[in-house]
Amino acid sequence: MPAPITNSSRQAKARAESDKTSRPIASMTGHGRGCVGSEGIRVAAEITGLNRKNLDIACNLPRELVAFEPAAREKIATFIHRGRVSLTMTIEHAAAPPVERLLDNALAKAYLDAIRQLQEELGLKGEPTISDLLALPGVAGGATLSPDRTNLLAVCEEALEAALKDFIAMRLREGAALKKQLSAGALAVSRSLKPMLKANSAAIATRTQVLRKKSAQLHREWPGQAPGGDEPFLREILLIAERGDISEEIARLQSHIEQFRAAIETGGPIGRQLDFLAQEMGRELHTLGAKTASPEASRRVIECKIEVERLREQVQNIE
Repeated sequence: MPAPITNSSRQAKARAESDKTSRPIASMTGHGRGCVGSEGIRVAAEITGLNRKNLDIACNLPRELVAFEPAAREKIATFIHRGRVSLTMTIEHAAAPPVERLLDNALAKAYLDAIRQLQEELGLKGEPTISDLLALPGVAGGATLSPDRTNLLAVCEEALEAALKDFIAMRLREGAALKKQLSAGALAVSRSLKPMLKANSAAIATRTQVLRKKSAQLHREWPGQAPGGDEPFLREILLIAERGDISEEIARLQSHIEQFRAAIETGGPIGRQLDFLAQEMGRELHTLGAKTASPEASRRVIECKIEVERLREQVQNIE
């Protein structure tokens, strides 16, 4: 049995709908940086974004922050929905933190015992030097710096939040500029549709009138003897009217434009939706170009194709 709808669920749904209608458009490209210092530790976080169909997060963190990567990815995915997002973090220490260990003594002794046992078995002479032992895997170079982990992670979170805030702000600024360009482009295409339809209808009417005049002239020259009567002319008139009728394509194109403009006003992660609608607009314009009977309408179709192609290029940068 489905759960009953409570007041709290209604409020949550209302808030979700409100957020959906008021969300701005964001670009997928951007850059953000955040630096935070505390107790001798300074962490710098840098985020860059590029176009990508899906969300792809790449983290470049120092060894000390490997444990912080899952939290960083989750934090980024909370705010970013599409694009290639690269996070780079660095740590600066005001003073050297304490060292937990420099050498693995137990491992070195185990290596030495194994070497001596091998010497006895093979009857080999010689003694390994300290340089030989230090060169063995895991004996040296395993020093681990141990700053205050709680403080370090807290500083990392603050630096990441600062970088994300800067990154998102830049994406929204670019998104606002793209919104103006997309709205203007869609409006320009919409305003061309009525003149396009009018020019095409006028061209069809002109061609129909020419055929009617030819029919009348033929009847005058061959009264009662015109081969086939009016049937060939009527058939040609119907064919011109049918092939040249672009009202359906105009209606569909107008519908795509209205959906495109509505999506822009709704905002949010609408990049894929806008890309699909722009493709559909291009298809309708291609059909219009093949069917139109007017040079003026053809000129407007070409202008609209250029504008829609520009829209498609801009849409590729929308989240």
